Amino acid sequence: MLPRDFSVGAAKRSSLRGPRAGGFVHPHNICSFQPSSQRACARRTHDQPNLTDNVAGTLAYLTIIPAIALLFLEPYRRNRLVRFHAWQCILLTAAWCMVEALLFIAAYTLPLLDFMIGALDSLFTLGVVIVWIVLLIKAMNGERYKLPILGNLAEKQAGI
Repeated sequence: MLPRDFSVGAAKRSSLRGPRAGGFVHPHNICSFQPSSQRACARRTHDQPNLTDNVAGTLAYLTIIPAIALLFLEPYRRNRLVRFHAWQCILLTAAWCMVEALLFIAAYTLPLLDFMIGALDSLFTLGVVIVWIVLLIKAMNGERYKLPILGNLAEKQAGI
């Protein structure tokens, strides 16, 4: 709400009066003018996590960065389902990087098989993308889908 005479001095004076006196209130200071019961309620809802378990689990599979972040963020690091999805994403990414590195080394050490290794690399990457999409869909539905080897390691790390 703007003051009637819009000048710098009037704006400063009106901002000190608060919303009940017709002054401007910055959105971050809105709680200071509420009764104490409403302020406590606003704090409680502000501290609660904004994401459900299935959304946080899906977010863990987007890249490795949200997966690592979810392991350290307070409301999610205690949730076993979110931790499982985060660890499975981290382990899948690590396994994918190791296989890619091995294929890269094999392509340079065996130049005669370069074309075959390139085709194998493409098929492997396609398989990882398909598995990644399946994991995204399963996490979005709130399911805990275990990959054969990596799922057991993710369960162990998540404490399940």
